Amino acid sequence: MILTITTHVEKSIQETWLTWMKKTFIPAMMATNTFTEALMTQIEAVEDKEGFTYSVQYKIKNEEALQKYEQEYAHQIGMLLLAFGEKALSFSTKMKVIHQHENE
Repeated sequence: MILTITTHVEKSIQETWLTWMKKTFIPAMMATNTFTEALMTQIEAVEDKEGFTYSVQYKIKNEEALQKYEQEYAHQIGMLLLAFGEKALSFSTKMKVIHQHENE
């Protein structure tokens, strides 16, 4: 499973937000011991003159780890996302991996 957090960030705080994500938020997520890796991407599909959209995909260890995260950490971690108010608006999506294909 993968937990994706997508955030639209206003241009005025982009660099501050990116630094905060890399040094504070992503390490806090990883410290929950729920995820095995995090991949941060910038969404380029839509031109937006007012800001940028980013996605962080967290690979979940297993269902038990996810349940523990949701019970013990999700609220606290969610509160961190409010640090930038309406200048950085986020939503999360849980995704189930159906198939993974890798080159040999």
